[in-house]
Amino acid sequence: MQKRTNPFATPLKSEPVAKKPEIVEEEVIEEDIVEEYVPVQTYVAPKPQRVQQKPVYVQPQNNARDKYTSTMDQELRRKIRIECARRGILFKTFVEQACIEKLQREGVK
Repeated sequence: MQKRTNPFATPLKSEPVAKKPEIVEEEVIEEDIVEEYVPVQTYVAPKPQRVQQKPVYVQPQNNARDKYTSTMDQELRRKIRIECARRGILFKTFVEQACIEKLQREGVK
């Protein structure tokens, strides 16, 4: 069995070095000299900071009405919705009127 050789043990082959070009100084003629550009400083106004205002929720105060949640039989709800559509009124109006009528029948003021 032959032993492996280390690839880093052998020196790298160097490429022939090219001659550096010689630097030749040329005569400077006054006409060739150009004045340097100097930028003019101008005032730049700072950008205004963006301030994001959080929306504030204000609960509407109309006629001191309370919001409620109730559950009822699906079939009853379906019948009420059909009747509301026939009369052209809102579901909440129908329920409110029914409660008022019930209280009047029972004599509660």
